[in-house]
Amino acid sequence: MNEAAGAAGAKGDTGAPGTARAYAYMDSPGTDPCDLLAAETKNFTACSRPSTGVYCLSPAAGIDPNSSPAFVTVEWGSSGGNSLAVFVEDTNQFGSTDDCGTTRYEVQTYDFTGAASDNVAFNILVP
Repeated sequence: MNEAAGAAGAKGDTGAPGTARAYAYMDSPGTDPCDLLAAETKNFTACSRPSTGVYCLSPAAGIDPNSSPAFVTVEWGSSGGNSLAVFVEDTNQFGSTDDCGTTRYEVQTYDFTGAASDNVAFNILVP
């Protein structure tokens, strides 16, 4: 027995905006692997790459890397190669001994031979 579909319901309310404090997509390899694309970046203001596989991301005012942890993941589709890894260095644990100091997020990218690599695209998120 087939029954007729009911009428469409009323449109629901718009949901709350996302809760991420900051995020960025870093496309690598590319002409400028530290280019922050406006459409894919929120509350990161600058990026530098002091050495192979090391990215220093400056958060907007009010976001402190010492008290706001970040999460990163490899973006496989834009990366070069397989078996890649990405890490965030904890400024609380290492302080200013890292490459980016304590006011920026330091992201390190590697291939699984253990070599630092600039061929790893990644996403970073600060909840």
